[in-house]
Amino acid sequence: MAISPSLRRNVLILSGCQALMLSGSSLMIATSALIGFSLAEDKLWATLPIGCLFLGTLLSTYPASMIMKRIGRRAGFMIGPIFGVAGAVLTLVAIMDQSFALFSAGSFLIGVLNGVGYYYRFAAADISDVTSHVHFGPTGDWYIRSAAASGKIVIQDSGGNVGIGTDNPTGRLHVAG
Repeated sequence: MAISPSLRRNVLILSGCQALMLSGSSLMIATSALIGFSLAEDKLWATLPIGCLFLGTLLSTYPASMIMKRIGRRAGFMIGPIFGVAGAVLTLVAIMDQSFALFSAGSFLIGVLNGVGYYYRFAAADISDVTSHVHFGPTGDWYIRSAAASGKIVIQDSGGNVGIGTDNPTGRLHVAG
């Protein structure tokens, strides 16, 4: 199966975004405890910035999903880097001003970027029709898609019907084709 240039470009962009986001997150995990130790008056709080990073991710992942469902992924993906840049600037200012509280707040904002950024891989999988994946559809349906262009399984949770090769299963097991 031939991959179009625009599909290849989009997958590469999303992969690059995912790689940058994970690199930044790894850098924060590796250094924030050391920076926190140097900035905190009470050294017991040195790892709070790591906690703030994960708290930002935790609190933003579900809202990011809902926002992208409402306004679309492209617009939704623009929100994460805004928080990431704000967090990076805030952590830089915090280090220069020796402010533990600002550093923790900046770490939280970078965590918000991560909450949005973890969806890059799902977007890359969804735009590519050459990989198998599980997908939550916009109408609330779960899809398990094979790499074959026509392979589709739909399970209706309200009626319990399972369809193979059809979007509208009419019986407990409806096999089309």
